[in-house]
Amino acid sequence: MTGTDIIGALRLVQEVVSVNQCDNNRIFIFSDMLLVDTSLGLNFERLSRIDDKQRETILEKMPPVNLSGSQIYIHGVDLPTRSTQFFDELRALWTQYLESKCGAEVKQFSPLFMIEY
Repeated sequence: MTGTDIIGALRLVQEVVSVNQCDNNRIFIFSDMLLVDTSLGLNFERLSRIDDKQRETILEKMPPVNLSGSQIYIHGVDLPTRSTQFFDELRALWTQYLESKCGAEVKQFSPLFMIEY
């Protein structure tokens, strides 16, 4: 397993953001975005598709993290081993999660490590 506890990392970011109390937080995530969290029963490494029904089921399991007002830049998303369709589905899932359950705005979601903001 090479996946990451991304939600755990976001909880740590939440703590930093709440202490700093800035109005304009930019959060940079360098990850394949293949969440593995056994406590939530989620393992994105096993997925080859994320249809609408699956996305809703997954989102129900993902707890909210308060990142209100933050801008999120995601780089290094796993694309070389997946289809472009899976990439689009993964982007849709993370965008919906981060924007609707965390209050953040996803500015970039890219397989590249190049940062433009």
